[in-house]
Amino acid sequence: MIPNLRRSAPIAAACACVFAAGLAHAGILVPIPGLFNTGLTAGGMPAPFGMPDANYVVSASADPGAPAGGPAMVPFPAGAWAPNSPTSQWINPIGVPDFQPGGIYAYTTTFLLPPSLDPATATIFGLWGADDENVDIVLNTVPLGIARAGSPDYTTLAAFSIPAGSPFATGLNTLTFVTSNVSAFGPTGLRIEGMMGLAAEVPAPGPAGLMGLAALAGIGRRRR
Repeated sequence: MIPNLRRSAPIAAACACVFAAGLAHAGILVPIPGLFNTGLTAGGMPAPFGMPDANYVVSASADPGAPAGGPAMVPFPAGAWAPNSPTSQWINPIGVPDFQPGGIYAYTTTFLLPPSLDPATATIFGLWGADDENVDIVLNTVPLGIARAGSPDYTTLAAFSIPAGSPFATGLNTLTFVTSNVSAFGPTGLRIEGMMGLAAEVPAPGPAGLMGLAALAGIGRRRR
């Protein structure tokens, strides 16, 4: 056993270098690009009333006259809705604060998680409101069971958080906010404010890690 231990010692040392290098670079949180609040243009500016939101589509609608598949629209806000801000506005399927049938309305946006960020560490948080209720958030077709207690949800905005360990993926991600219009016929809408995402950078080998990788490569060559 002693000779085996002597042969494995260089391998263990090389692996330790790689592992230590990873620890040295892990845990640095950076913003996830491409996340937008509601009611904005592609450049992140407030969209004019009655115009499409450039970043959200209607992915579920209870209104036969405004079916799913079209862009979300920016209506002039209904009187009871929390006021718009310079960084977000209300959206709905029709672009006016008119009455729509009761039921489920959902709005989907997409973003890219670059390979330099670790999906397992990703999180998204912000404020949300809905007329009438925020009932769930769906990430990459997986319902997360995140809802806002109480109704109605349109007079104020409340915090939401998608925790690390949720089904984020490297590359394209879809994020859907599900709302419910609980009245038989009334205004409906969604508001997302202050949304931000963070994820840890994938560790890059530093000098110690590169030395460890080189040592492992050398050991492999010697064994052949």
